[in-house]
Amino acid sequence: MIPFPFGKGRLRKRGSVAESEEFPDMPPSMEVSVDESRDYPIVRVTGELDLASLDRFEEVVHTAASLSRGAVIVSLLETTYCDSLTVSAILSLQGTLDDDDQDLLLVMSERGTPRRVFDIVGVTKRMCTYKTVAEATLAASELVMYRRKA
Repeated sequence: MIPFPFGKGRLRKRGSVAESEEFPDMPPSMEVSVDESRDYPIVRVTGELDLASLDRFEEVVHTAASLSRGAVIVSLLETTYCDSLTVSAILSLQGTLDDDDQDLLLVMSERGTPRRVFDIVGVTKRMCTYKTVAEATLAASELVMYRRKA
């Protein structure tokens, strides 16, 4: 696993251009890691996925996609917060991967903030989501096999 911590000990004031203040006891607001050891890269997001961490998240997903294994699995099982910007970013990433003949598979629990946000925006009606990484991995295998036949 490759850890990509973001936001540790930093607090930014909205609209401020000044340097961030250090708060060493604050936990990171978001950590994202890529597990490349499986058939398909798995991007795991822990913590808050919002405007402050979105660029880093997108960068990591693009890194995972560059492995060109046919699919990228994004797990939001340990994501405590996300917003409509997250939904927009994931839909954009899905389009980018689709252009590269790859699939983006989303894993989230049936409860919690990510599910509520994705339900409210209506994405879960248009995009398959999975309860576990194992389910998503099985679906990825089937999707990749289907793409190769087409």
